[in-house]
Amino acid sequence: MLKHSRDFNLTREAVLGSALSAETPAYDLQQACATGLETVLGLANKIKLGQIDSAIAGGVDSASDAPIAVSEGLREILLDLNRAKTLPQRLQVLSRLRPKDLAPMPRVRESHAPACPWASTRR
Repeated sequence: MLKHSRDFNLTREAVLGSALSAETPAYDLQQACATGLETVLGLANKIKLGQIDSAIAGGVDSASDAPIAVSEGLREILLDLNRAKTLPQRLQVLSRLRPKDLAPMPRVRESHAPACPWASTRR
């Protein structure tokens, strides 16, 4: 999954938030599919080539806070609406909705390449 653009340095933040030394090298890989698997394979290759002795690999799934292309205000309202349990809670969240929250966001140019290379059918 693609992480939100505000999380551009997520790997570095993970290192700084852990018990690892702040000098621990960290790098980030972003693609639309199999990010965790690609990081494992990349680090396994570095170990095999003798470039590093050990590594920690992982991936990001942003489905709980999907990078929806809407205004920040609308995104927060939608997330809060999803968390609301009762009708009064939902109505309270919806009362925060303003016309500016519905303003169109600029379009992002889409690629014609499949998001996940093996998701396309082979000929």
